[in-house]
Amino acid sequence: MRRVLLACGLAGLLVLAVGVLYALGRLGLEAERRRLRAEAAARRQADLLAARQELADALAELVAREERRPYYHYQVAYVPPDVVATQTALVPSPLAEAPTEPLVRFYFEYRGGAFSLPAHGGVGSATASALVPSPATAPDGGGAAPLARLRALAPSCERTLRQSPERPAREAVVDELIASYNRNLDKVVALLGQAQREREAGESSSASAQRVLSEDWLGYLRRGGNAPARFDAQKKARPKGGLRVRLYPFVPLRAGSADGWPEELVYVRRVEVGAETWLQGFAVDLERLRGELLPRILARAADAKKGQPAPGLRKSLSSVPRSPLTVVPSSAARGRPSLPLAPPLQGVALAWRGPLPDPARALRGSELLLHGALALALLALAVGGGIARAALRGERRLARQRADFVAALTHELKAPLAGVRALAEVLHDGLVEDPDKQREYFATMLAECDRLGRLVQNVLGAARLERGLPAVRREALDPRPLLEDIAGRFAPRLEAAGVRFEIDLPSALPEVRADAVALEHIVVNLLDNAVKYGKGEASEACLRARPEERGLAVEVLDRGPGVPADEREAIFARFARGTRAPREIGGAGLGLAIARAHAVALGGTLEALERPGGGARFRLWLPLAGESS
Repeated sequence: MRRVLLACGLAGLLVLAVGVLYALGRLGLEAERRRLRAEAAARRQADLLAARQELADALAELVAREERRPYYHYQVAYVPPDVVATQTALVPSPLAEAPTEPLVRFYFEYRGGAFSLPAHGGVGSATASALVPSPATAPDGGGAAPLARLRALAPSCERTLRQSPERPAREAVVDELIASYNRNLDKVVALLGQAQREREAGESSSASAQRVLSEDWLGYLRRGGNAPARFDAQKKARPKGGLRVRLYPFVPLRAGSADGWPEELVYVRRVEVGAETWLQGFAVDLERLRGELLPRILARAADAKKGQPAPGLRKSLSSVPRSPLTVVPSSAARGRPSLPLAPPLQGVALAWRGPLPDPARALRGSELLLHGALALALLALAVGGGIARAALRGERRLARQRADFVAALTHELKAPLAGVRALAEVLHDGLVEDPDKQREYFATMLAECDRLGRLVQNVLGAARLERGLPAVRREALDPRPLLEDIAGRFAPRLEAAGVRFEIDLPSALPEVRADAVALEHIVVNLLDNAVKYGKGEASEACLRARPEERGLAVEVLDRGPGVPADEREAIFARFARGTRAPREIGGAGLGLAIARAHAVALGGTLEALERPGGGARFRLWLPLAGESS
């Protein structure tokens, strides 16, 4: 009982431990879910930061390249300062062609309250065909459209000119004569174009055109050879020294707003040549930035292989894959993972198209494992509880059987002792003088003593069973003499009880491997049961033996109440008695248990079988002496 209570206590501790472990597992899963959610948010934020930084770097690289551009490139044509010392050459501006930068739509200057484009020959003026592309091949379909868009930026340009520069400038010293000619070359080129057209039309040239032509500027421009006489004379007589040129960093200017994007985005820089100040700048191609560059940056930022070097900005921007990142107005980015772009694109934000990934999908395997472990633990606890319950029932049944055994043992000991005492007193007092009667009394006393001896032997055998199988000595044995001796000793008891006893033994039986004491104990227990329970309607008992293949079968049969089919195995347990056994017949419930233990120790079997016509049939099988068990 104490073992059962201990097992129940351990089961309770196991239930508590399983509950604690499951709670800890749930807490661990929840912590892992929060960690995965935070990790996903951090990863998305890192992707957003990477995309924003790459876009900022792209614009910064563009601005850095443009800051290295000389200020005189913004004119239609110019005289290079580095070759003027040896020769005079008038060079068309590299900006007169379509921009080579993929993010630049056009270049411009803001001087004297007016805008001019090197690709379109100045402030609405005609251009020399040899220097400037025609309006049909120029970007934006001519100069009218860019100039119209730039007018919205005129107030911002004026404010920029009036403000004092905060950032330092790059300084250089240029030839004063070259700087003066370069400042006026836009007008010279316009007058050359006008004079050329007038000459080809056969019309008289205007005074300004005549003045330019008198210096042979047109031949200079076409031949790239000697300069006009006035320019050569001025070049030889130019004063030593030069003008200081200051170029300030580019600053962004925005105009208008549509869905958070500026309608026009330009970068301008302040240019100071001597006492003259004006602005130079370029317009960013927002359509290309939004439609090609930005999607490529977003796809690269969200790509698993974004550690690979990104393609240069000058390469093709087509075939852009779809990215989970997108660009939305800052007002529409609330409530979703987003990051506003840095100025000058602060009106829009980078955002993810969908929600954060559900950590439950990544933890589904862990949850299944946890629930599976819980189910297995509960199943084990249920099985253990069932076993403990069965053990508790077994302990209770065993306790009840032990109580019945003590009561039966008391009765079994008390009845023979009382009979022996009564007979001994009668003989002692000399109340019986008949010798035959005296011998009968002595025989009865001996039988009761034998009965007490068997009872004590069964109790001792039960004690040995607690420690394991009984010790036997197996050797070759002829069973017939032993069986005849046992039958002879039990015949008087059976006849005295009114039971007809039949002995059916062949004239010769094969030798068996057995222990004589153990075999005698088995057969005596079976015959003792036949004496107690064999008093049925027929009142008969039988001891018989039959050789079988590789063994010997010894059977004891009676015509008592018999053993039900569902109890034929249970009656071999200690302290067990059949339900059909009469209560008035005593018994400790140990005989069959000890008999089977001896049979197993001898390498045989003992079982209860059905007997046709009613009654009990017990069959002992033992291996032959030449056979193994």
